[in-house]
Amino acid sequence: MAAAAVALARGALRRGLLGRLQQPRAFVATQGPPGGEVEKAQRAAEGSGPTIFSKILDGSIPANIIYKDDQCVAFRDVAPQAPVHFLVIPRRPIPRISRVAESDAQLLGHLLLVASKTAKAEGLEDGYR
Repeated sequence: MAAAAVALARGALRRGLLGRLQQPRAFVATQGPPGGEVEKAQRAAEGSGPTIFSKILDGSIPANIIYKDDQCVAFRDVAPQAPVHFLVIPRRPIPRISRVAESDAQLLGHLLLVASKTAKAEGLEDGYR
């Protein structure tokens, strides 16, 4: 009887977790207050106007830049969620990760290497995301 109860509980737990993980992406991506940052980012990605990142790159929005080269820029987040919080962005716009092409492989790899190098320079050997 106890084994059956455990199996039933495990099944319910799996179904509950899987149900949460399998929610439509649009539902997960739009959580937050109306007019919030997620909604603004989605509108910017769909449009052709300047984004916050293009404004940082052209200098019209100031940023605390901690690394830059001909392919990317790394800067500190203005609203950090961790003691060390920075972003690495490509100089060439990629509006969404779903729009990358095979030709972007070198750039995407470079962004990861720069993130790793910058994290080490910031004193983070591991435990970053």
